[in-house]
Amino acid sequence: MFDMMDAMMNAETTKNDLKAFKEFLDQGGNGISDLATIRYSYDLAFDIYTEDTDGNIVKSDVMTLMEQAMSSMYGGDYSSYFSTMGGMYQSMDVWTELLPGEGDEAVNDQVKDQYELVYGSWPQNYDEVILFVSSSNEISDLMLYALGYITTDDMNEVLTKMMNGEAVNAESMNWSYEELCETNFKLILPCEYYRHDPVTGKYTDMSATETGMDYLYNSSDIGTTLKVVGIARPAEGSNMMSTGAIGYTSALTTYAIHKTEDTAIVTEQMADPTRDVFLNLPFRTDDYVEPTAAEKTELIRDYLAGLTQKEKADVYIDLMSRPDETYVANVVAQQMAGMTRETIEAMIVEQYAAEMGVDADTIKGYIAEMSDEELFAQIEEAIEASVREQYAAGVQQQMSAMPIAQLAGALDMLLSGDETMLQYAHMSPLTEAQFVYLYDTHMPPVVSESTYEKNLDKLGYVDITSPSTINIYATTFADKDTIAELIREYNESVDEEKAITYTDYVALLMSSITDIISGISYLLIAFVSISLIVSSIMIGVITLISVQERTKEIGILRAVGASKRDISRVFNAETMIVGLGAGLVGIGMTLILIVPINAILLYFTGIENLQAALPAVGGVILVLISAVLTLVAGLIPSRVAARKDPVVALRTE
Repeated sequence: MFDMMDAMMNAETTKNDLKAFKEFLDQGGNGISDLATIRYSYDLAFDIYTEDTDGNIVKSDVMTLMEQAMSSMYGGDYSSYFSTMGGMYQSMDVWTELLPGEGDEAVNDQVKDQYELVYGSWPQNYDEVILFVSSSNEISDLMLYALGYITTDDMNEVLTKMMNGEAVNAESMNWSYEELCETNFKLILPCEYYRHDPVTGKYTDMSATETGMDYLYNSSDIGTTLKVVGIARPAEGSNMMSTGAIGYTSALTTYAIHKTEDTAIVTEQMADPTRDVFLNLPFRTDDYVEPTAAEKTELIRDYLAGLTQKEKADVYIDLMSRPDETYVANVVAQQMAGMTRETIEAMIVEQYAAEMGVDADTIKGYIAEMSDEELFAQIEEAIEASVREQYAAGVQQQMSAMPIAQLAGALDMLLSGDETMLQYAHMSPLTEAQFVYLYDTHMPPVVSESTYEKNLDKLGYVDITSPSTINIYATTFADKDTIAELIREYNESVDEEKAITYTDYVALLMSSITDIISGISYLLIAFVSISLIVSSIMIGVITLISVQERTKEIGILRAVGASKRDISRVFNAETMIVGLGAGLVGIGMTLILIVPINAILLYFTGIENLQAALPAVGGVILVLISAVLTLVAGLIPSRVAARKDPVVALRTE
């Protein structure tokens, strides 16, 4: 487990040239394509929508639901969290791509063997999907939400209760297969969200508003309708566990990639890699030089002069809402004067204990961990923010009663820089810092801060020749080892930067099991070795006793002309016959005992493929080992018999 987690979570990332490796595999891969099923995955955004029972358009995506629930409960934006940690919640995702089959088969036979089709048919076309249910024909609440049978409000209520540790009463609901197969989904590609504005030359995100989203979902010219064509559940005896999922074919992925390539906005962006099609601005390059403060002053003067009176009034109010830094510093200093750690702690406890719903001792404990410098710095920062906020609120309230023309005229007077007029109006000229602020805040951008690559990612564009992941599924362990050897040969034939670093998940999962089995095997080998040594000694002893008891027979054989070698052969033949017979008896007993052993294994594990077996070659080798061991054990006694003096042997009684 450590090796597997280390391989997945290691901070050092190795980038593979999968584009070159895919080209190698498409050309046969030196036989890899014949040994395994290859699946190419792409970082493709699948935004699939459906309509819930209240008629609301919802995204059939659990990650979006979780993100919205956490944001509503805890506040803040959790999009960055889920984009980083989304892999931890991948098991909750209800949409999954099915393993493709051979040739024109949309679904691999391995998938069909693991699942039983209970209604309809398996997907054949890109716009067809299949619903997976559990072995008891049940689906989870997450699946019900993805299908539109539970509204977002109801789901958020359940999630909120779960996060608060409250009990959730599960409600049982039932649908027929026909009703479930009437469910339709709408796939809207990221590039289909945008509509071109001929006036500004920019693209507008239609999904940003409820009206725009309604238009996208109900338009017959936008998106792709997906329909459920079948329902499947885990087959009897399979190891698959399912609480519900929606499976689509790789044909949908291919279709989405090609459709994205053909859209107008993607075509326009790829035609001009130097310009941002969203903003109709050039991308920032290394040659771009940031304007100086003086240049910003001149640029913002010209820009503000062309605004409408309402826009000028808003700019003037925003400018006047910024207090002078000296004023802020003086107010903060006055409020901080005379404050001690004790008064600050008392103030914080009084203000936040009731507001945060935490007892005073908890807050005191938190404050106690802060040094004086940290505590005073935080209080000073909070006071400064409060001063700026109160100052801005006062200015905005005061100026809200003034005519727009008067506010716009005041801005024009400041921009003119006419000191006489400013002095007459009791106004101070704008400083360079204020002009820079106006430029940074109100000046429209002249370059895009995005990049060509980021825009293509935003549009959901992927290069079909460059997958993000390549999964190779071997049928047997032998094929897996052969594939690993073929990849090693590929690495040796290409440059170092194109060499492939891969993760053998089966090997990682099996490594610990292999170590355990190896340890048990070594222990059994040690016991067997001891048994063989003891049995060999016993065979030698028994043979030696046989020699002693048959001494007179040895003398007779020698007397009638038998040589020492003949005597040795007699005893060697006997020991070999004993070993051969013992080996055959052992093999026979093994073959008989295998039958009840396999029945017991099947009863307790339920795994049909887990069976004990004795290969024919292995049985022959074991019989030969038995015969050879007994022969070796009888060599010394046979030599003792051969060396006996015939005269002495004949006198032995």
